[in-house]
Amino acid sequence: MEFQVVISRAGLIQLISVAALIYFTIYRTNQPILPAKIVYRPAVVPMEKKQNLISIVNGFDIEGFQREEVHHDRLDRRHRALQRYQTGENRLRWWWDSHPAYFYTYEPTWNCPFEERIGRIGDGGKWICGLDLLQQPCIIYSFGSNDESSFEAEVRSLVGCEIHVFDPTLMRAPSNLPNNTHFHPWGIGAETGMAPLQYTMAELKTLADTMQELNHQWIDILKIDVEGSEWDFFDYLDLNEGLPFGQLLVEVHMQQGDQIYDLENMMAYLDEKGFRLFHRELNLYYLQGMEYSFVGEQEIKRLG
Repeated sequence: MEFQVVISRAGLIQLISVAALIYFTIYRTNQPILPAKIVYRPAVVPMEKKQNLISIVNGFDIEGFQREEVHHDRLDRRHRALQRYQTGENRLRWWWDSHPAYFYTYEPTWNCPFEERIGRIGDGGKWICGLDLLQQPCIIYSFGSNDESSFEAEVRSLVGCEIHVFDPTLMRAPSNLPNNTHFHPWGIGAETGMAPLQYTMAELKTLADTMQELNHQWIDILKIDVEGSEWDFFDYLDLNEGLPFGQLLVEVHMQQGDQIYDLENMMAYLDEKGFRLFHRELNLYYLQGMEYSFVGEQEIKRLG
């Protein structure tokens, strides 16, 4: 008697998934882990800062005070988790060569009651806190376009902010850029000048030089989606200087193994500067990219 085994497409996918799980469990966990590296990380939030949280929000906003308490509690938990996972055999391991589980260590620590997603579904959209509450005149910088302007178009249709789009990889302004939006053919970098970018030479400028050239002292929303060059921007920032923007919407790209340290340093720096992570979203078109949205203390005061 002969038996014929028929496997559906769904069953085949499940078999492949189980085989992959067995492979990563047996083989990958025996691979050498990354060497330890000293990175800047702030200490646990000082008690005196917790006691003065009420001064961060307007007046005696009990709801805002409670959000701040939750934020600092989550920061404490994150710091303890990082210290635990960064020692000896407990060090976080990889799923793939360049896709670390570190993405998921950084959960949002602050709840924005006015958050909304702007732009197309998938790659290109961003989460903003209190877009309708922006005070006029408002300024938005958007670094990185890739000829896709759904974010800028929707923002322009909802609020009348002055929007500046920057992209050194485009010879002209994106075709779908909304009216009254300014395009600049340079990118953001650690230094001003020509630099290699995506297999070519491109014009880059620091954020300070860009703001000076455009005669701006403050940016309400800073969007950065520059396909891996965001790390140069954070290397440029000075810990001793204030950050001239209210919200930061950034997509980080983990293209190399040691960039887990860049991610740690970025988060620690923004924590130190009083920026709260209020949303996180995986890029479903590029699984090595994660969208993070931050709001600063000055913006929190304004939102109330």
